[in-house]
Amino acid sequence: MLTFNDGVSIPTSGNLRPYRARDGWYVVGGGCCIPVEDAAEARHTIESMARDWVIVTDLPGSYAVRTCELPLGHGYRTRPEAEHRIEVLRARWEDEYEGDFPRVTIEPRL
Repeated sequence: MLTFNDGVSIPTSGNLRPYRARDGWYVVGGGCCIPVEDAAEARHTIESMARDWVIVTDLPGSYAVRTCELPLGHGYRTRPEAEHRIEVLRARWEDEYEGDFPRVTIEPRL
């Protein structure tokens, strides 16, 4: 947590993400706190800083890997590459498993 003299506190742990404080926009995460103009610049900054992208799900990892082989924690070089992998897995899920496809997100990793 980074705390400024004016009382603004900004969390810097976790994955890179846009953060709006009362004094403006920041990119925070991985110990970083980078001021940016707006949400669009925050997204651009995150995409340029990310080493790779990971697929995250709300299912326990062992269940997700066993049932639909979501490569949790595996890094993809680009966000579109990770998005493509999810679409392939979604199609496979619909063919082989009952129930809804797990909720997944793609997050940048430093």
